[in-house]
Amino acid sequence: SEILIATSRQGRPVSRMAERISLAFSQRRSISLFFGSPREGLHEILGREGASLDELVDMTVNLAPGQGTATIRTEEAIMIALAMIDFIGGSAERRSRDEDGADHK
Repeated sequence: SEILIATSRQGRPVSRMAERISLAFSQRRSISLFFGSPREGLHEILGREGASLDELVDMTVNLAPGQGTATIRTEEAIMIALAMIDFIGGSAERRSRDEDGADHK
């Protein structure tokens, strides 16, 4: 099964969601990331369509809390998101290897 992650300045800070994202990696789950458009965030887009973001995704994450701007350009948000997910996933992978190594000693 996959985990669906929305990105939004209205989401929970990534530091508070890292453990859940790490768990998805340790369970070998696929991760899909969703971004708003340059003009509207996901909440606004889905609200216009009569849908709720919280009902469609597993979590909504703010990848740049305290960013100091109303929006982040989509191409910047993608780079930030991929770097954060890679960092969190790499940490999960290292923990998994460390635990496997501890079992064999």
